[in-house]
Amino acid sequence: MPRDALPSDSTKSQLLEQAPAGASTDHALRRSGIDVVGDLPWGAHFCHFYNTKEDLVETLVPYFSAGLESNELCVCVCSEPLTEQEITEAMRTALVGFDDYLAEGRIEVVSDHDWYLTDGNLDLKKAAHGWDQKLAAATARGFEGLRVAGNTIWLKRKDWNDFSAYEKEVDESIGDRHMMFLCSYPMQACAAAEVLDVARTHQFAVARRNGIWEVVETPELKQTKSELRRLNDELEQRVAGRTGELTEANLELKRALAEIEQLRWRVESENAYLRKEVSEASGGSTILGNGDAIRRLHEQIDMVAPTDATVLILGETGVGKELVARAIHERSPRRERSLVNVNCTAISRELFESEFFGHVKGAFSGATSGRTGRFQLADRGSLFLDELGDLPLEMQPKLLRVLQDGEFHAVGDDHPRHADVRIIAASNHDLKQAIREGVFREDLYYRLSVFPIEVPPLRERKEDITVLASQFVEAACRRFNRSPLQLSASQIEQLQNYDWPGNVRELQNIIERAVITARLGPLHFDIGEGAASLAEETANAAAVAFEPTGIVTEDEMKRRDRENIVAALSQSRGRIYGPGGAADLLGIKPTTLNARIAKLGLKSLP
Repeated sequence: MPRDALPSDSTKSQLLEQAPAGASTDHALRRSGIDVVGDLPWGAHFCHFYNTKEDLVETLVPYFSAGLESNELCVCVCSEPLTEQEITEAMRTALVGFDDYLAEGRIEVVSDHDWYLTDGNLDLKKAAHGWDQKLAAATARGFEGLRVAGNTIWLKRKDWNDFSAYEKEVDESIGDRHMMFLCSYPMQACAAAEVLDVARTHQFAVARRNGIWEVVETPELKQTKSELRRLNDELEQRVAGRTGELTEANLELKRALAEIEQLRWRVESENAYLRKEVSEASGGSTILGNGDAIRRLHEQIDMVAPTDATVLILGETGVGKELVARAIHERSPRRERSLVNVNCTAISRELFESEFFGHVKGAFSGATSGRTGRFQLADRGSLFLDELGDLPLEMQPKLLRVLQDGEFHAVGDDHPRHADVRIIAASNHDLKQAIREGVFREDLYYRLSVFPIEVPPLRERKEDITVLASQFVEAACRRFNRSPLQLSASQIEQLQNYDWPGNVRELQNIIERAVITARLGPLHFDIGEGAASLAEETANAAAVAFEPTGIVTEDEMKRRDRENIVAALSQSRGRIYGPGGAADLLGIKPTTLNARIAKLGLKSLP
């Protein structure tokens, strides 16, 4: 065939941009697998001229490969020069998993005698209308549609009119169905005029000769593409206008996001500053001391911190249980997330569930907005339950249920929520005694005390007082803008001779008061002197006996009231609130006790 019968080299890379006229109204494009053809809609009917067997195989393999990937039933009708066996072997070599596709019936390789011909002659009814049955069977099996390729070497010159009728029948039968047809023609069997005849019976045509692609366009196709270009131009104008609107909206969104990022940075900076201030004000988060007790404490922290085990920290008021909890968190894999503190004493019975688990808007009267609970805030971090022994008995089963099941419900929400939380609890109560008294659940105790840590009181580790006091003096001077002050040997001895019922917290408060009052002179610690020493006042109160005169003076009443309060504070180790607190022992309200302490000029334990 003369080369000038096909388009020049300048057009060989052109590719059909949109659906040709008469194609299916389904807007979903299908991959043809053939680069020069591109994507096609259902109902595509195109032809392919080939020069060699290799040209034919290099077209069929990607064509069927795309169909298999798109869940289409693929049917290849074979005739000379390629037999069923040859095309089967060619696709087996080129397509991974071809035998599985063949066994599953996802691809079929049939002979022209089994489809086009009857007794060697073209059977138009069998060839054209048989595709309807094949499509129905494919759809029933769950395929997206039907993809067909057929060779036409069987065509005889005398059958050319029948061929035209067959191609017209194919056009009409697939135009509105999920079918795609590729008809292959050997160039050696077609003259130049026949090539044009073939091209006119198809929506478009391509050719591959010796590995080179070319595109054959009919006048009808050119007209269709011209109309498509016009429509595309209109669409591009609409897209350009809409793009301008979206660009402006995007710029506005970027400005808003930049403002949010600036606010987030400011909040994070302020939080970091506040954390630093709190740390400095509390003498830092380091557990200070070099005695054996503190070394054992660090060993326990190092053992349990890398795990997710629940920790129960026990010890008297003021020994630094929160510092231990923070040290465990900061040495754990969760250190990049939050350590959320919950003071169980401060949570009322009515707000327990809301504080711990959160609530949704409208969950109860006054819930004008939703609230995130402490468990949700501590997700992927740690939750520190301080003063666990003061948790009301009726609230303990709810906490136990969350620890056991790992899920909870916000108040007013039916959907369960989950949070990955490590629990660290602390108490200054004897929880085993509380269990015996029936005010603390035994099952909750064992759930929380997987790894108990006992923090020793300050009176049992007086060798640490020097380093603690020095640190507190330095921190207080910075905090109160005082010139640096030093501790003398006599001052250290004075501090070590005191029993510190309020432990480290009392030591810190005593030192801060001394720094505040040391304007120009040395530090002066008001311990062991008059009312400042609760231990001494307790001893004096115990030695006083009421004189049986029946009448006491007002001053004597004040003295006895003072001694009674001092005794209660000493017995409760300075704790005013809660069961066993000084107010509970005296049978008065905590607010009343605080007022009397202030009126009498007493200094309660920290």
